[in-house]
Amino acid sequence: ADLYVDVSSAEGWGLPPLEAVACGVPMITVADGLVRSEVHARYAIDMLKPVHYCRWHTGARLLLISPADVARAIKCARLKIEHGDYVDYSQEVMRDLKWSVAGDKFADLIVRAYNKI
Repeated sequence: ADLYVDVSSAEGWGLPPLEAVACGVPMITVADGLVRSEVHARYAIDMLKPVHYCRWHTGARLLLISPADVARAIKCARLKIEHGDYVDYSQEVMRDLKWSVAGDKFADLIVRAYNKI
């Protein structure tokens, strides 16, 4: 992929955007004030500000993003990528996000939970 754009209105753990940047793919995400703002902001090439908030039937906060803002962010990101501004940064991110460590911790958590059953 050339670019990962995360404009979902609600996100759980938020792993797909981090998986993308761990593979060296630039990522655009939403400034949600929660996981994406706290964790993803460190790795995002751009953060989109919601134009409206509402609630889903489960109580989850939904973020609505302007399509014009998404298009602008994609155009700006493409220019950065074409000029090579993201290459060094993506290599730094890939060194920072080591999925083998996360995978080992997750597998250990599952084994411990299974052993308690």
